[in-house]
Amino acid sequence: MEFVVCAVSKLQLPSDTLEIEEDEYTLMAHFTTEKGVATIMMCLYKKDEETSVIEFKKISGDYGIYNTKSNELQKKFLDILTEYNEKAKKREENVAK
Repeated sequence: MEFVVCAVSKLQLPSDTLEIEEDEYTLMAHFTTEKGVATIMMCLYKKDEETSVIEFKKISGDYGIYNTKSNELQKKFLDILTEYNEKAKKREENVAK
């Protein structure tokens, strides 16, 4: 849950909904550009202890906008996840000392 809150606040997504289930977080975001509108659904979940998954799905709108925005979001999510994991590792190391 901590990662999702961190990611959503850092990304400042134009999100209408955030659904939280036991094993999965789902965000719906609407993007408007000069080319049109697209709605993207993002699902975040852990596949196992070592693997987190971020899935992007085009719900409606222009495929070009979806493609551009999902690629941007993928990079941003991965950057945030890397930063989050590095901070978590440092916290664990400090606790172990």
